[in-house]
Amino acid sequence: MNKVKVVFGGWEEGFAGISLTKALLKFSEMRFRDAKINTDLLLDGKRIEIWLKERGSAERLIKEARSCGVQIAEIQNIH
Repeated sequence: MNKVKVVFGGWEEGFAGISLTKALLKFSEMRFRDAKINTDLLLDGKRIEIWLKERGSAERLIKEARSCGVQIAEIQNIH
């Protein structure tokens, strides 16, 4: 099975942290606590890596994250 790594590199003015946390819960297998920690890390200026099982989930997460004001730094297919 191929995994996909998405790296969030930062955020823009108007960043919607609650919406990002919800998107992480919806499209990844993260628990709420982990999704919230990742959102907080991004807000603190850290890059975060999100691992997903399929490309489709990654694409939907990226679309949602961009609408929340997240800067996407990198997308990688891992075999």
